[in-house]
Amino acid sequence: MHDNNEKLTIEKANQIATGIVAVSVNPIATDHWRIEDDQLVETHKPMTRFQWHRFLADWIDKSGNKSSVVIAMNRARSDIANLADWLECELDKDSDDEITWATVGSLEHVKENLIETLAYFSGVEKDEITRNLDELHM
Repeated sequence: MHDNNEKLTIEKANQIATGIVAVSVNPIATDHWRIEDDQLVETHKPMTRFQWHRFLADWIDKSGNKSSVVIAMNRARSDIANLADWLECELDKDSDDEITWATVGSLEHVKENLIETLAYFSGVEKDEITRNLDELHM
């Protein structure tokens, strides 16, 4: 589960910032991040997810070198990744002590929505996705 005050790893920061900046360990102050794009380089302490999104929005305003379509695409990709993380946290909350058929029905509903979303996004038929899931349980 993700804590709102938990600092992001460099790997996660790079995943969220794909196409905007690159993050690495600062070679001088190794407990800081080196954040850079083609025009700017800055050093900052590691940030939480919220802080990082706010920082990226400010970075884009400051650098002015990103077209609105690239910004919109990166935002959508980042939001999808964050929603997947959030979904994983919700799944982690479920306790074996609280299982009911209503819980199973809710999970099946979410699964069907995810299959539909994946079919739309990937172009793979829903039946094929379902078959692949079934094969994983054999």
